[in-house]
Amino acid sequence: MENLEELHRRFGVSGVVKVDQGRGGLPRIVVNGAKGSAEIYLFGAHLTQFQPRGAAPVLFLSKNSLFDGRTPIRGGVPLVFPWFGPRADMPQLPPHGVARTRQWAIESCDLRGDGSVRVALGTSSDDQTKQLWPHEFELRFIIVASDYLDMTLEVRNVSKEAVEFEEALHTYLAVGKVKNVSIEGLAGSEFLDRADGERRKKQGDEPIRINGETDRLYYSSAGRVTVRDLELRRSIVVRTIRLLE
Repeated sequence: MENLEELHRRFGVSGVVKVDQGRGGLPRIVVNGAKGSAEIYLFGAHLTQFQPRGAAPVLFLSKNSLFDGRTPIRGGVPLVFPWFGPRADMPQLPPHGVARTRQWAIESCDLRGDGSVRVALGTSSDDQTKQLWPHEFELRFIIVASDYLDMTLEVRNVSKEAVEFEEALHTYLAVGKVKNVSIEGLAGSEFLDRADGERRKKQGDEPIRINGETDRLYYSSAGRVTVRDLELRRSIVVRTIRLLE
């Protein structure tokens, strides 16, 4: 990998984008745009911070996160690929796949005309990934930091056969007090309740409230979920769009 000075020379944007050394000596991209700021580590292409200008931070990052270049970072936006959680047929493999422990490469950092900043990172399969998952792939993670956060994970199958995979932008949202939060947009959706013996259930019409241990996997949603936070007096809207070529 190129040294940090060379990476900053190639991809830095004066006063807006800096490539430097973060915690644990790990390379990171620091975005300080007119509309929002962000911090992205090349280890795992991990977005650890995002904050619209004049607003509270949107992402939660655990104080117990390790920045050792081996252990997945806890919080922010871990990238999940090519399986979610423990791999069903080989549970001894690393949870959530291989993407979040790889060293990604910077493809571009651009200040756009509307004041937003676009960062693109990439990685691909190699002998190391094939020891865990035998398929060839290319990944690109695109982040747009503005007064909103836009994230796109592109997956390209470059092998000769069809491939099944799972992927997610496993986002941790920052809230005031969890008991003062309600979640809307999942009414009628079926989910797996992992805190109740992995029983399959159906969400009612009322907003979701967190009053105890909660660990659920929702199978589908309308593509728009709203997190209402009375403590911070704000709402976070999460929209999901899936594109296939």
